[in-house]
Amino acid sequence: MKKKHGVHWQKPMTVTLVLIFLMTLGSFFVTGYINRIEEDRSFERLHEETEALAQDIEAYAQSDREQLEMISTVVAGYQDLTSSDLWGILDSYDTVGMMSRLELLLPDNSVLIKGGRRVDVDGFLSFDQLKDLGAHITDRELDVTGEDQEERYVLRHYVPVNRDGETIAMLYGVVELGSLPEKLMGEPYGGEAAIYIIDGETGDFLVDTWHNEPGNIWDLGERPMARGYNHEQLKQGLIDGETGYVVFVSKTIGKYLYFYYEPLQINNWRIALSVSEDVVFARANVIREILNAFLLFEGLCFVLYFLWMFRYVRRETGEKQSQLGAINY
Repeated sequence: MKKKHGVHWQKPMTVTLVLIFLMTLGSFFVTGYINRIEEDRSFERLHEETEALAQDIEAYAQSDREQLEMISTVVAGYQDLTSSDLWGILDSYDTVGMMSRLELLLPDNSVLIKGGRRVDVDGFLSFDQLKDLGAHITDRELDVTGEDQEERYVLRHYVPVNRDGETIAMLYGVVELGSLPEKLMGEPYGGEAAIYIIDGETGDFLVDTWHNEPGNIWDLGERPMARGYNHEQLKQGLIDGETGYVVFVSKTIGKYLYFYYEPLQINNWRIALSVSEDVVFARANVIREILNAFLLFEGLCFVLYFLWMFRYVRRETGEKQSQLGAINY
């Protein structure tokens, strides 16, 4: 009779354990599927946000160019480029588009800055070289005309000032890289994304809101990559102006960063956004917590059922033993 009792007890217990195992296994598959969906959704959103930001920056640059060309015609009408009337106009163009201030580079390699004050920049800026380039935006350069004389990086957006078929000066707008992110429209990824603008030729950061300092992406060294990604893929993609993404471990936070990049239609610049895995899987984590709570509730129900079944089997077995004992008696 003990043998029968053991068989009667093991069967519901086995079924219960198998159900618990299947529910747990199913939860792993569901969680993995949700993670893949959220990862794909994150890359799609990074692509959309990066593309929108790239279009904004290109539109800003085009608007700045149009403003500068219009102002250059005004400058060409003044015989005295140090005129207080002229500089009353130029100084009024404060924080236009991405530009923080306007200045004039003269043929003697001096620059007229705020109020028409002259600053010698010989050895830093060459009028002849810049004149030959015509209208253009420079890559990252040192600010040599700032009033506080602090060492900072800037961009210069040049247009020629022509009079009677001759270039008499180069008008340029100074773009302060430290304040550039504040001028960009919107907050990518709800303000959770870091913004990068990278010179594809040198690796110099024009903008880097993750490290908050103008460094060089190649000087940062290699990062441990997630499976399926490698450092050379990222480097070659940035150099060649490709569109792509990588996932690597950030030394700053010690977690995975999801990094998406694409080319800008300005010089050899690349624009990129990154978000941490906490942001990528924020919704997945919420779903996982709900799923875990549900599994915990089901597990508790199984345990209660298991205890009830144990009590029920013992009671039924006891009654049958009593009946057999009475019959034998």
